[in-house]
Amino acid sequence: MQLTFLGGTRTVTGSKYLVTEGDAKVLVDCGLFQGYKQLRLRNWGRPPIAPATLSGVILTHAHLDHTGYLPLLVKHGFGGKIYCSEATNDLCKILLPDSGRLQEEEAEYANRRGYSKHTRRSRRGLRRCANWARRHFDVKTKVHRKIDCMTTWEDWDEDGRR
Repeated sequence: MQLTFLGGTRTVTGSKYLVTEGDAKVLVDCGLFQGYKQLRLRNWGRPPIAPATLSGVILTHAHLDHTGYLPLLVKHGFGGKIYCSEATNDLCKILLPDSGRLQEEEAEYANRRGYSKHTRRSRRGLRRCANWARRHFDVKTKVHRKIDCMTTWEDWDEDGRR
């Protein structure tokens, strides 16, 4: 098993950890970078891995620095399952669309004030991300019956035993 840190190192935001074993690639958390501009700019680049190659995503909790990059991961080709607790699922159905709406409003405000690099096209992209979260998030989630809160990584076999 190999663990690769793709975010959440040398900073407390942008949590993304890739767990690889054989052909299976699972991303643990899929967070936005927040805070300083040099961190936020990392949200605009291509994902650090090819999203279509992922077997799935596991979310530890609903904070945006652990879930906020999901719409962009899908935009870049991820189509697999997202696993999380029921509480994380419920919160993400609220947080992800709201985050997209707030980012869109901030871009419109910056455009009106003349200091934005956002175009109308990029604002439409934010709206599409928010709409994706509203439509698909709870369809693509599932809770592992043996784990109430996925805050730790444990090795479970196919029968649900450690």
